Amino acid sequence: ARALEEAYGKDRFVFLRGNFGNLRHLLDTENATRELLHSGVDAIVFDLGVSMMQLSKAERGFSFRPQLNGPLDMRMDQHDQKSYTAAELINVIREADLVKILRDYSDEAYAQRIAYKICEARRREYIQSTKQLADLIREAVPKKKYSRIDQATKTFQALRIAVNNELVELSDGLRQATQLLIPGGRLVVLSYHGVEDKLVKR
Repeated sequence: ARALEEAYGKDRFVFLRGNFGNLRHLLDTENATRELLHSGVDAIVFDLGVSMMQLSKAERGFSFRPQLNGPLDMRMDQHDQKSYTAAELINVIREADLVKILRDYSDEAYAQRIAYKICEARRREYIQSTKQLADLIREAVPKKKYSRIDQATKTFQALRIAVNNELVELSDGLRQATQLLIPGGRLVVLSYHGVEDKLVKR
């Protein structure tokens, strides 16, 4: 984003930091974008989920790969002092609520077993790293013989969505985007799993 801003100048590209749910507020923070609140927007693109840049940094806590072991964070904005980390969530949440998060946000078939395993483990020690959590999930979920998908994939997705309140942010963002578009304007949403897809198509 910074490279685009430098290449094209602020009159053509403006970098604004925030969530989808703050779309209107973000446009209102810069003179260059404030007029769009009144004139309307030709097109809006939402690219959901996490980027490879985020996944490849161990300190962000998004990856379950052993070589990227790091603090169990998962916050999109680590500067937000009001937000909580994935570690803070899984070490205090009720088992039933954890089951619901895993089922609702990732359709995890082994949600009950994973939640039980996590709650059992945290009684012995605080779960604070991505490797700790991933290992617990792999102990709880049987490995499918021919599958290349790691057993921790769905749980990490569900916790990331919960930590960042992603579905609420997306819902608010979609509503604001449709209000901002001019007649005939286009809204494009790139979603990468069924939970997001269902919300977008509603």
